[in-house]
Amino acid sequence: MAQIIPAILPKSFEELREKAEIVVHGTSVVQLDICDGKFVPNKTWPYGDRDEDFLKILEETQGLPASDTLDYEIDLMTLD
Repeated sequence: MAQIIPAILPKSFEELREKAEIVVHGTSVVQLDICDGKFVPNKTWPYGDRDEDFLKILEETQGLPASDTLDYEIDLMTLD
């Protein structure tokens, strides 16, 4: 059986949190699209100013929203 995996293209960490709260009740997997504004016209989180939430994720002091329930597929749509 085919599975439909919702994609989130957040403009901020807060938007990612909001969207994860919506999809967590209907799926166990979500695709996080990260766009640099060069490879594709859109720019998504975490591109832009230094983002404290992104740094915490890199330092492993914080996880992605609902990561205890959701599995994330991360799609990098970037040139660099």
